[in-house]
Order: sequence, then C-alpha cells, then structure tokens
Amino acid sequence: MEIKRILKEFTDLEESKKEILKENISNFVKEKDKCLGIHNFAFQFVKDETKCVEKRYLDILLKDLDFDLENRMKLAALIEEAYHISFKSKDILNYQKPTLTALIPDMPNITEVMKYYKEQEESKEEYAELDEILNKSDLDEEDKTKLKLNIKKLANTKLNILITGGTGVGKSSTINSLFNMGDEYKQEFSEIGTTSKPQTMEIKKYEIGRNLVLWDSPGLGDGIKDSEHIAKINKKLHEKDSKGNALIDLVLVIVDAKTRDLGTTYHLITNVIIPALGENAKDRILIALNKCDQALEGDFWVKGDSPYPEEELIKYLDESVKIISDRIYETTSVRIEPIYYSSGKSRNGIQENPYNLGKLLNFIVDYTPSKKRAVFKGKINENKNNWKSNEKVKPNTNNFNSSRNQTTSTTKDYKALADEKIEKSWFDSLCDGVGKAVDFVVENKEKIMAGVTTVLAVGKEVLSFFASSKKK
Repeated sequence: MEIKRILKEFTDLEESKKEILKENISNFVKEKDKCLGIHNFAFQFVKDETKCVEKRYLDILLKDLDFDLENRMKLAALIEEAYHISFKSKDILNYQKPTLTALIPDMPNITEVMKYYKEQEESKEEYAELDEILNKSDLDEEDKTKLKLNIKKLANTKLNILITGGTGVGKSSTINSLFNMGDEYKQEFSEIGTTSKPQTMEIKKYEIGRNLVLWDSPGLGDGIKDSEHIAKINKKLHEKDSKGNALIDLVLVIVDAKTRDLGTTYHLITNVIIPALGENAKDRILIALNKCDQALEGDFWVKGDSPYPEEELIKYLDESVKIISDRIYETTSVRIEPIYYSSGKSRNGIQENPYNLGKLLNFIVDYTPSKKRAVFKGKINENKNNWKSNEKVKPNTNNFNSSRNQTTSTTKDYKALADEKIEKSWFDSLCDGVGKAVDFVVENKEKIMAGVTTVLAVGKEVLSFFASSKKK
C-alpha cells in the first residue's frame, strides 16, 4: 500500500525507472524488517538502529536510479513519512553528486532540507540580478561560487530576539519604533495603547523580512497569569533550532521607568532568564527602562522635536539603573548595565518623538553576535524623527586638542554607530574567504547590496514537501 502511494508521487518518471524504484523500495522494506528483527532479538542494540539505516538504505533505494537532488530528497521524505526512518540530510545531499550541495548548508533534518530546497527554487528570481552581476564579472568560478555561498548563507542567517517585561511597559510600541514592521502588523500596532487590556496573551512571532525574528512575550504583573506566562517564556528560552543551538539569541527585558515595584520582573530575570542563558548570560540579556519621560510624573522633561530629560530627571534615572544592576548582581553575580529611553508612544492621537531610541538600537546591535548583525540591514525604522534625540555627551575637558570654547554638550549619534556596525557585518559576511572577489565586492558594492537587500527583505512562507504533497 505504501509502495503504491510513493510511486504515485513520481508520475513523471519513465516506466522502466518506476519498476526499478518499486523493486528498490521492496528491497528496502525487507532490509528494514531484517534490521528491526535483529534489534528485537537483541534489545540493547536498539539505540544503534540508525547505524543500520542512513547510507546503506540510500544505497538500496537509489540503486540504478540517477536521481537528481530534488528527487533524492523527495524519495527520502516520503520514506521517512511512510516508514518512520530518519535519514541524515548530509548523506542525501552528498549522495553520488556532491557538487550539487555546494550552496546548501548542512541540516540535520530532511524536512528542513526539503523546505530549504523549495525555498531556493522559489527564490531564483530574487537572485537573478545578483547572478547577472556575477556572471558578467572576471572572477574565477571558485570565487563566484564562494561569493554566491556567502550571499545565500547571509540570506539564511536568522536572529531571534525575545522581548519581555511587565504589562503596559511598551514592548509592542518599542518594536514598532525600532523596526519596519510591514503592512501586515500596522493594524495590530495601531491598537496598542487604546485599551487597558493586556495586548499579548501568547508569545507572538514577528518575522521582519527573511531572517529577523522577534518574539513578543505576554505581559507580566497582573498576578493571575504570571506563572503561566513565565512558564511560556522559560520554554521558549530552552527551545533549540534545527542545528541544536539555542533558538533565542538575545533577550530584551523592558521595564517601566516610573515604577520600582519590579518583584515579578526581578523573579523572571534572576530565576528564569539568567539560568536559562547559562554561562554567557551577561552577553545575551539586555535591560531597558522605557517611558523615562514619565519617571517623575512628567516633571523635568523637555518636550519638542528633540525631547530630553533635565538634570534632576537624569539623576533619578541613573539611580534607577544602578539599583536594578546592583540588585541583579547581588542575586546572580551577573553584572548587567541597563539603559533608559522613551519609545515615543502615541498619546491621544499625537505621536511623541522618542528619546534615546538610537542608544537602544546600538545597545541591541552591540549584543548581537558580530556575524549576525547584518540581518538588521533594511529592517530599521526609516522615520528620521525616531533617531534625532539621544543622550547628550559632555565635552572631554581633559583632552588637550578639545576646543576651549566647546562648553556645551552634544547629542551622540547612536543610530550612525549602529549603522556602521551593521554595514561592517554585512561586508565581512559577503567577503568571508572570497579571495580576489573582495575588490569586486568593493567596486560593485551598491549593486550587490541592493540585490542582497531585495533577497533579505522577502519574507515568504515556504511550505515543506509534506504540506505540498498531501492530497486534498
């Protein structure tokens, strides 16, 4: 029955090949039953069953069949589904034709490989412009292949950020102010702040383009659902990606700057987040105090196009940051340096300009692994007003070269600093190991950047083979 169903998925295969495939599957089933019989006899070897599978089973299934990569993966996926056999994706990718795998990363699960392959097939048009640029170049084939590999590796690099905090601290408004959320989220974010009811009851996933993933967690602080929400956050922190690494790269904890009643938040940070992040917790957790303009009931805050706190408010905010840092350190021995900002949330239909949002962006980029910073390219909110107002930096009076007339503070351009780090990561990712192609990338930087940005901006939902092959 299963053999007939599998054969129906190869309608384009010539009859002689179908007969070979039918025989091969029959031989595979016999070998599988034989292998299982051995393990039933000697139970202690059950854990070694996969050693009896994989490459040897592929040899049986593909004997006398010159299958290309797509058909190899198709057959492997069908066998996995029908007979619950787990193949190693690298064996399927490298089977007889290793050159076909040059641009495909090693993945542990065949369904992930199939999804990746389908995505690449559907994205050929996205790479057309880049291919044209490379094909017209004088680069040798090795450098062309390496550069293409770097582009596709960059396009498939993912950064996952979990954003958490108390109810009403402004997680969603912060996300919206920092990033280009796209039309599909505009309505959702336009409703933020129009009701006192918590907006997020589940951990919501927002994909910006192809490779920046934000997880907006349930708000804490109502006491009733806190334990349930914390359990969801804990589960997400322990989740693994397809390669067995931690799914979440960074955790951004947002705190309301106008309250010091942070019992639930401290519990989340010290008892859940830091233990889950392990030894490098200090490099993966960020704490930011939002609504710094309201910290003293709106006093000592200068509004306008470039709002800023007066000295009295700055002292209060600096003290709040120190208290939080010290309390976490006393409990966990992990030193974290929070920052404060205002997301510029809309009030009564009037959008107030953010403060220190550029510092928050630079803060996030700094804590992102350098090889992953490139994913922010093209994802940052384009509203220039969001980045105008940042903390003022006093002149360095100890510097001999500083002007004696320079007595006023200047605003630090954190957005520019963040952009510089993103650009560097972008360039380094493209040029990694490409040899002579570095000069080519420099000369054609704008065209290549434009082409890659187009690829990264696409956020298609690509169905796996199982989803696309199931009959209606």
